Amino acid sequence: MRHLLLLLLICCAAGGYAKNPFAGVDMQFMRINISVDPEVQYIKGVATHHFGLKARQDRFLPVLLELSSELKVQSVIHGNKTLKFSHQGDSIIIFPQEVWGGNDSISVQYEGVPESSGFGSVEFSRYGNTPIFWTLSEPDGAKDWYPCRQVNTDKYDSVQVIVSCPERYRSASNGIIISDTINNGIRTTTWMHRHKIAFYLVAVAVSEYEVSQEYIHLNNGDSVLYVNYYFREQADQARKRASKLIPAFKMLCDTFGTYPFADEKYGQAQFRWSGGMENQTMTFLAGFGQSLMIHELAHQWFGNTITCSRWTDVWINEGFAEWCEGFAEEVGVGQNNDPVSWRRRKIYSAASKPLGSIYVRDTTDVWEIFDTRMTYDKGCMLLHMLRTELGDQMFFGLLKYYIKHSPYRFANASSQNFFNLVNDFSGKDYTWFFDQWYYGRGTPIYRILWEQNADNLLNIKIEQRRSDSSMAFFRAIVPIMIKGCNGESVFVRINNTDENQYFSFEPGFKVDNIVFDPYADIISWGSTTKEEKLSGNSSVKYHHEDSQIILTASNPKSYRHYLIQTFKHRTIQSGKVGSDGRVVIDLRRIPAGDYYIALEGDNSYFAKKITVSKKQK
Repeated sequence: MRHLLLLLLICCAAGGYAKNPFAGVDMQFMRINISVDPEVQYIKGVATHHFGLKARQDRFLPVLLELSSELKVQSVIHGNKTLKFSHQGDSIIIFPQEVWGGNDSISVQYEGVPESSGFGSVEFSRYGNTPIFWTLSEPDGAKDWYPCRQVNTDKYDSVQVIVSCPERYRSASNGIIISDTINNGIRTTTWMHRHKIAFYLVAVAVSEYEVSQEYIHLNNGDSVLYVNYYFREQADQARKRASKLIPAFKMLCDTFGTYPFADEKYGQAQFRWSGGMENQTMTFLAGFGQSLMIHELAHQWFGNTITCSRWTDVWINEGFAEWCEGFAEEVGVGQNNDPVSWRRRKIYSAASKPLGSIYVRDTTDVWEIFDTRMTYDKGCMLLHMLRTELGDQMFFGLLKYYIKHSPYRFANASSQNFFNLVNDFSGKDYTWFFDQWYYGRGTPIYRILWEQNADNLLNIKIEQRRSDSSMAFFRAIVPIMIKGCNGESVFVRINNTDENQYFSFEPGFKVDNIVFDPYADIISWGSTTKEEKLSGNSSVKYHHEDSQIILTASNPKSYRHYLIQTFKHRTIQSGKVGSDGRVVIDLRRIPAGDYYIALEGDNSYFAKKITVSKKQK
């Protein structure tokens, strides 16, 4: 067989197929018929793949599937004929009898003792005295239990999963049950899922489950079947906890549109793991914790309806689902309903990897792909900061369009696809935002200095350095809380565009303190605030007469330029300070209103409130 394969590859190369010696196929329908006993570490299966050829010339080429070398291929059937194949390593190369049809199918019969990989791709375990079998295929463990193409962008149009097991067990899988029979002590359950599905979201669990089901009645009048599979020992407690997901389920439907697989069901099944896996329509959970349930449910929109194109784009799945978990805290259907503490934990986690980036550079390392600090925590905070940039109306409109109407629905999206959508939807270019927060490394660290002058103006200097010195600057909206001596407070967001930048405010009260990021809105750690004199060693004389203001600095080198701004920080006029330290302002050129005029230097800042009346025009 090795000689035949080598000859074929040489012929393909001569015929112009050197770049890809295998047929380009588009997976359409898959049927898996798997037999398993959770007490016996062995599986038997038949996987039938229906596919279409991407190019007519590929009809002569072999089809490539993946299957672990630990499992033995018994035969490959095409119609009523047995095909030749090569199973070397984790690859099955299947040769056509003569040529493939434009739409064709093959059935692979296999069996053996599966070997688990990744996070536990196929496991035989126990809960107490109860045996359990389960699969967890993400990111590339599907091949450990069924032959497949592990390509995120080649989704099956539909799948049928037929599970045979001893009759005391029940199986949990994708879609809905269309038959469940017992014959000679063997229970055979046929599951049917009629939506596009990525290879790694196909799953099976088998145990002595207790099952409950009910309908969730949505606010738009629709109803969704809600099914849960519990370990017998935990059934009563787990049933109560599972019911707590219903308010969050309704909230996600209201926010992003009806549950995408409402014509089938949403299910949850317990398994022996440390977290959860968002298998399409049938999430597997270690337990029924509120935050975990919300996160995995959110994946049915973000990760399943729209799936990351490649594992380097896994943030498309995980960052969005994590953000939904935090949003549930915000709107009162989360685990603790404390969004600030929730975000604070995410910020701390993300900042604890000071050289980290959301962008996954090594997709061979599952721990880098699913890095909690970057993919999940920094990823969800990126979305939170994007919400601040866009505003709520545009942000939620964007997400609803993305999940309901974009070309990525029931398909795939890359990070760049989403970035382009943000730009198109907003009408602005946010390339800078994603360059620094997604591709960039580390976080900004702020030092905020402040003083209140005799005019009661609050002068602030924002200094920024970075946890990763390779980053030039983080442009960001910096949130602060100004607190007064008598309990007053005002929350402001400052558009920070330079690593040493001055601002002035008119708080209307005597300032006691400034708090950085009181509501946990920005990724930063180790940032500080301090009251400190900002005017340096140079004094400024201020003279106002008729339609003119004259400012004179005692040390001309202390200040480089001046500006006149509104208290919303819109610049009305700016220019350079003269070599003699003087600035002359013609008030007739300035609209009537209240402003502040400021002189700025590297380490010196002077600001004064001015009022321009109509008579000065």
